[in-house]
Amino acid sequence: MLFGGWAGKILRVDLSRKRIREAPVEGEIDFIKYLGGRGFTSRILFDEVTREIDPYDPDNRLIFAAGPLTGTIVPASCRWTVAAKSPLTGILGDGNAGGFFGSSLKWAGYDMIIIHGKSRKPVYLFIEDGKAEIKDAEELWGEDTWTTDSRIKEDVGDPEVKVACIGPAGENLVRYAKVRSDERSAGRCGIGAVMGSKKLKAVAVRGTGLVPISNPQRLRKVVEEVERTMLSIKQLSNFTASGTLATVHEEQKRGILTTRNFLQGRFEGMRSMSGGVFHRDYFVKRRSCFGCPISCDRLFVVADGPFKGSFAAGLEAGTLMSLGSACGNANAASLVRAHELADKLGICVISLGLTISFAMECYQNRLITKEDTDGIDLSWGNYDAILDLTFKIARREGFGDLLAEGSMRAARRIGKGAEDYAMTVKGMEVCPLDPRGAQGWGLAYAVAARGGDHMRGEPGVEFDPTSLPERTVKKLFGTTKVLDRFTAKWKGLAVKWYEDMYAIEDSLGICRFAFEGEMRTSNLILSMFEAATGLKIGKGQFEMVGERINNLERLYNAREGISRKDDRLPKRFTEESLTSGASKRHTVDLEPMLDEYYDSRKWDRRTGLPSKLKLEELDLSQTS
Repeated sequence: MLFGGWAGKILRVDLSRKRIREAPVEGEIDFIKYLGGRGFTSRILFDEVTREIDPYDPDNRLIFAAGPLTGTIVPASCRWTVAAKSPLTGILGDGNAGGFFGSSLKWAGYDMIIIHGKSRKPVYLFIEDGKAEIKDAEELWGEDTWTTDSRIKEDVGDPEVKVACIGPAGENLVRYAKVRSDERSAGRCGIGAVMGSKKLKAVAVRGTGLVPISNPQRLRKVVEEVERTMLSIKQLSNFTASGTLATVHEEQKRGILTTRNFLQGRFEGMRSMSGGVFHRDYFVKRRSCFGCPISCDRLFVVADGPFKGSFAAGLEAGTLMSLGSACGNANAASLVRAHELADKLGICVISLGLTISFAMECYQNRLITKEDTDGIDLSWGNYDAILDLTFKIARREGFGDLLAEGSMRAARRIGKGAEDYAMTVKGMEVCPLDPRGAQGWGLAYAVAARGGDHMRGEPGVEFDPTSLPERTVKKLFGTTKVLDRFTAKWKGLAVKWYEDMYAIEDSLGICRFAFEGEMRTSNLILSMFEAATGLKIGKGQFEMVGERINNLERLYNAREGISRKDDRLPKRFTEESLTSGASKRHTVDLEPMLDEYYDSRKWDRRTGLPSKLKLEELDLSQTS
């Protein structure tokens, strides 16, 4: 490689033939146009996974990728992406996680692993400093993620090995099974089920090398400026103090805390399961991903009571909302236990919670009965039912087999109008945050490439104006009224901008939570990239990378049949207003936001597809 940042090699693995080969990055992908991480995985999916390939087909690709800044001295340079065609949605799917796995992959000498085929028996892939081998995993099949992690470390004789693995949910092809590593999770889209379909239990990596840096002195200087800037941003201080748990209280105040499958926006049990309760009663210590000065992660342990000994690492707001308020569950200790189970069994907590809350609403309205649920009482707030169903879903036992399909497919099988209770977009359960009090979030859910997604293009300025000062908001969007969470106008511009910036950050391998505020609009991220790689590409070309990735992902999904007709929200959000709280009487005004979003992207309003001129501008004309 002529540049710093990238390791320079890709590993290709054929599980069917048990063959492994290396390839240079520059011979496989245009690394300057796609950077790494999510950019790499989306490009490979577009090139190698066509419409006729089923998510469980051996020809589906399972791709792990880090970015050019992953594993460097850049703060929070810990992120990695794992991708495949999603078994939950049937379209582009990926998960993104922190921890240490991505950095270890780079230190071992690789930017990306591309896996296809299917092993006849369970295996795991072991990579160590430029060498890779496929190892037997039959004795690991059926084990949970924690046991798998520890036993692989024992097997290779190295406690420093970083393991990305699946649990029983992935083995049993639960459509929202996750990939877990370092007690962090690439949770969404069911990529863990793709691993299970390939009989791949884990990928284990040990790297002792370094990421090559073009200009170490310049990078060190820019990093020092970044670290000083981080210390001045209030939102980052809040993350250090409370992690993401504090956001649940804020959503309650705004009247958008998902309650009982989005029937309400305020939860009367909030005081029993707030972030303050968790920190007071169960907090053990703060933890960090590689190179992160924020330490937003927490370790919680229940010391007494019926859930004594329950242990939750990586518990965030998503657990409190999806398995808590969305199910009417205010028992904090049970949430620690539920998170532990989801982590061990390898299930996405958001899809798990929203699928159970969907079933609970069906139960309240007598679409299903105890006869259907194996005798389980699915009344709101029944935390024992939540725990029982978590096991049943992971093992595909009884009623759990239906819910393992996700709420969209379950609703179709139940019938009787159950589709109205499935809170999904393009087949994926939305984030448990009610968009009726946040118009931009509604648009972000509707257009996200992965489905009902809160991590592709959330317009953060709606909730926290300090995340971008007003002068910056006005410069970007032409008005400060974009800060009004009830205003539909200007949200198309905001979502488009955030989508493009997040695509860049996901591709560089840096944590978006660490790069808040004006760091996102300054030249600091570009300066770190140029110092690390030695490339001088300019801000315009750099920002175009984000546009290119989002347009490529839209083209991939269009090939799968996605168009404007699919950029839809559940009718509960567009037709039924909230009846109480700070967001009462509001619904999502989606159509004008879609028009504005398509216009801002230069996509056709009627079809929602990229225009020929836009594709030419992004050098994607050969892909259409």
